[in-house]
Parts: sequence; structure tokens; C-alpha cells
Amino acid sequence: MTALAYSECIHIPSFGVGVGQSDSTGTTGSAGPWSAMSHAVRGHGGCRSLFRHNEHFRSKRIPTSRVNNYPSELAQAQDGTDVAITATGEYECKFYYQDTTRVIRESIHLVSGWRHTTTPTFSAKPASPLAAISFDAGKEVRVYCVSVDGYLEEYGYSSKQSGWWGGALNKLKFRVAAASKVAAVYWSNNYNIRVYAQGPDNKIQELVYDNSSGWRKGAILPVAEDGSSLAAVRWEKEGQSCLRVYYRASDSTVKEHCYENSRWFSGEFSIPEIPPYASITAVVFSDSRAGVHLRVFLQDSGDSIAAYHNDGAWNYQGTVIGPLRPGRRFAALEWKEGSELRVFYQDDDNKIHEQAQSNAGAWYNGEYES
Repeated sequence: MTALAYSECIHIPSFGVGVGQSDSTGTTGSAGPWSAMSHAVRGHGGCRSLFRHNEHFRSKRIPTSRVNNYPSELAQAQDGTDVAITATGEYECKFYYQDTTRVIRESIHLVSGWRHTTTPTFSAKPASPLAAISFDAGKEVRVYCVSVDGYLEEYGYSSKQSGWWGGALNKLKFRVAAASKVAAVYWSNNYNIRVYAQGPDNKIQELVYDNSSGWRKGAILPVAEDGSSLAAVRWEKEGQSCLRVYYRASDSTVKEHCYENSRWFSGEFSIPEIPPYASITAVVFSDSRAGVHLRVFLQDSGDSIAAYHNDGAWNYQGTVIGPLRPGRRFAALEWKEGSELRVFYQDDDNKIHEQAQSNAGAWYNGEYES
């Protein structure tokens, strides 16, 4: 992944869309197990639309040739597609994958179940990496991918305007390594975004956005194995940002690079000998009782998705699902201070499935299927 950025806003929009109907964003869907939830999610205003008037962030409309009108039925996922997901509220998220025509597809989960968008999105190179962030309770979304020309690109969606548009990151013309993956995080203090990708020299390059200066190159992180998966998470401690970036090093081990107290350093997490191109994803959450909790999921030497937890120290937590074909992509999501975890993955039949965990119990089959 690819990694998550949970919107720090609490405004949950109201959706009056019935099962099988379409809403104003062009979605169709069916109810799932959460449609029977006894509580309704209610929202309160309090988040302004970010970057609404900021030309640093918004670049231009996507040319007509890049806009994709696709039929209402759910398209088949491309063999080897990357997947990306971003939480937009309690039991709400937006999920992205690439179909067989190179178009990026979007699915939306509300408390009533899954819906699949039918509005135009955008395309990327075949088997493009994907990362997604959201803010303003999902009213603003940014998706990161790689163009057919090999440049890192950003596409944005805003509920306040129609269609997807190319972001100002595209003006940097940052060329990535041919097999580079992408990770991204967001936080609301000065509207910060961090995107991580491998440059042509296989070093991990940080791209930095803030509302005052726009996009620029940031720190250069260690060299990663060619085509390494990348995952990033962020949290706040004593008013300062803490970042973690996970990658496959040149010795085939999974490493952790950390940012705290305004400096980068090597972390403690180290897993030996994972397969080439093995997927890595991570989530972070905190609670008032025990502080910060890290969860890392990776494809292990047995080709299964394995879980590692850090609630003060790193521990192996067993298998989520598997084995899967080497190199299959997956992405993780957390809700409700980590009491609800989800892992979305492409199975060997090329369909995308969901594994779920509730209250640290056994993993079970979720409701999503592409």
C-alpha cells in the first residue's frame, strides 16, 4: 500500500440513498451486515473544506482523454492490482483498485453497506501502485498513482465540485523507479500530506505538502529493495508528529524508519527474509488507556498475510489469511480505536476480498468482494 490516513474531522455526512439506488456521486450498492446496526451515525459540522482556494494543491482538470466513463457494473480487477483504502468515518471508508482497462475504481462503504461508483475517475499505468488519503469526513479524497510515463501523480475528488482533477503534485514531475510502490499519510495541522515513493536510485523519497508552501521534496530515506512495498503511518505525541515507514531492505528484511523529535532514525521492527515484492501495510491507533498501537501486516515466507502488533513491544500475532500468490497486494483499515480491523486483498482468482477482526478476536470473512 499502501497506508491509511484517518480523517481527524468528526463530521459524518448524511446519505439518504436506498439499497440499489444511486446517489449524487453515481454509486450503486447493496446493504451489508452493518445495515442492521442499531445506532445511526450522526455528524456535526466543524471541518472546513481543505485546499478549497489554494492553488498550491489544485492543478488542473484532467484532460478529456484521461477521464474514464465506465459502466455501472463492477469491473474485474486487474491481475496484480494494487489496492488502497482510507477511513472516512465510523464504519465508513473509500476503497480503490485498478480494473483490466487501467481505470482506477472506487467502492464506498457506509453504515448501510458497500456501494460501487459509476462516475468517471482516472487511469494510471498498468499495475500502478496506489495510496489514498481523505479528510473532511471523506468529502475530500486524494489518490496517488504512477502515470504511463513513470511519474508520481495525484488525483483529487471534492464533494463540492464534479469529477476528479489532477493535483499540483503532478507539476513536480517526480519520476519513480519502474517498480516503485507508494504510501501516503495526512494530518490536519497546517493540512500536511506526506507521500513516499522510490526514486530511480531506489532510495525512498519523501514528498511534502503543507498549506503554506505547497509541494516540495522532503527527506531521503534509506535504499529499499527494488519494487519494495511501502507503508506509512502517523500519530501525534505531545503536539509533535511521529511517523513510521515500513519497507523491504536490500537484504530482504522488512525494516522500519522512524521520525520523532524532528529527526529520522532506524526503528526496532525487523522481519527476516520476506519474498520479493511482498506486500506490506500498516495502521496506527491510540486510546486513553494504553497509548499508541501499531499494526503491521505483510506477506511472510509462507506467502500468507501475517500480523505483527506493537502495544509497547513487537509481537507476532498469527496469520490473517493465506497462502496467496507471491506479490499479491493488500491494504489495512482500522475503526473504533482499533477494535475493528479490516484487510483487503486480491486472491488468486483475481477477486478482491476482505478479512475482518472485531475486538481482537479471530479473523473472519468480510462482506466485500469485487
